[in-house]
Amino acid sequence: MKKTVRTVGFKAGERNVFLHILTGCNLSCSHCYINTEQHGTNMLEKQQMEDWIRLFADTKKRTNIIFLGGEPTRHPDLSAWCAAAPGANGY
Repeated sequence: MKKTVRTVGFKAGERNVFLHILTGCNLSCSHCYINTEQHGTNMLEKQQMEDWIRLFADTKKRTNIIFLGGEPTRHPDLSAWCAAAPGANGY
């Protein structure tokens, strides 16, 4: 089954959940407010994220989970969370 990627829209009846999953980044963008000196290099633990995904899973509402960071693609568990997030299986 082909999945459709879409950007987040703020629509009635949907909820957007923004989760900062880590503070580390491999870039040094001048406009970015997250920096190592103030925010450290923390990563959200796997169990905490799984608990949050279950918390926001609701088959009666469309839930968009947006993973942020630092650089979220650096988190080793990101792909598993994307697969487990509400909507990942076509909802």
